[in-house]
Amino acid sequence: MKLLIQIPCYNEAETLEIALNDLPRTLQGIEEIEYLIINDGSRDNTVEVARRWGVHHVVSFKQNKGLAKGFMAGLDGRADMVTGARSIDQTAHFSLLKKKLQHFGSWVVRRASNTDSPDAPSGFRAFSRDAAMRINVVNDYTYTLETIVQAGREKMAVTSVPVRTNAELRPSRLFNSIWGYVKKSMLTILRAYMMYKPLKTFSYLAVSPILTGLLIGFRFLYYMARGQSGGHVQSLILACTLIIMGFLTFMIGLLADVIAANRKLLQDTQYHARMMEYDAIYMQMKAEKEAVRTYRLINGEEAAPPAKAKER
Repeated sequence: MKLLIQIPCYNEAETLEIALNDLPRTLQGIEEIEYLIINDGSRDNTVEVARRWGVHHVVSFKQNKGLAKGFMAGLDGRADMVTGARSIDQTAHFSLLKKKLQHFGSWVVRRASNTDSPDAPSGFRAFSRDAAMRINVVNDYTYTLETIVQAGREKMAVTSVPVRTNAELRPSRLFNSIWGYVKKSMLTILRAYMMYKPLKTFSYLAVSPILTGLLIGFRFLYYMARGQSGGHVQSLILACTLIIMGFLTFMIGLLADVIAANRKLLQDTQYHARMMEYDAIYMQMKAEKEAVRTYRLINGEEAAPPAKAKER
């Protein structure tokens, strides 16, 4: 089994080597470990540091595209997804407010994704090959929240393991303030949930105006039965308007549900296309390695394996 460790980077020349030195060189059950750096338009010498350290692969963007795009570039598989759960309450550089928001955000993601991930915002992820082929990120902000919602709603097996974290070396470049992060995260969660449960989402939105309209309508009927409907025509107009709004919202949910079904078909087609593409790349790389090995053997550059000593 081969393990590919992916690190998105943006101007990390001073800290990249520290992170790389803490990565494992060998793991039980893993035959080969390779490292992939996503250079997200860095203006410093991040790439030079990575190549000098010995990183196997570097993918570079000409300009900064954000964490989500960098994650998807690295993807372009027991569990389908494993998240690294940080000890939030013991993280020294997290303020009390940030700790509370981290717990609340993880709870919201668990509800939206139907998983039990204890640390949803954590960027430490491992994917099976099959899961990596199926994952899609459509927002431009971050991959962490959307991938959990998608994995949970696609019935992938999601689990988590505890991880240790180093001390903070620099402020986060993902957000400028806590409230900005909360706003973007909530919009990301809501959008992801609407993508995978559109009928349920719009049905909830339709309930309120329909019920309110019905209550106002029954009020008008009550006054009409008593012969006092003359001064309550506005209530009838408002009731009809609210009921129509609720009905249209529900119809939008039906249409979105049909679109979601079509999206599933397209994702399945994309999955098989990715499988064929990457299988072809793998076979080509394997053939090239065999060709190089054969060339070295022919030219005597690679010694033959030592013969076993005879038993006495």
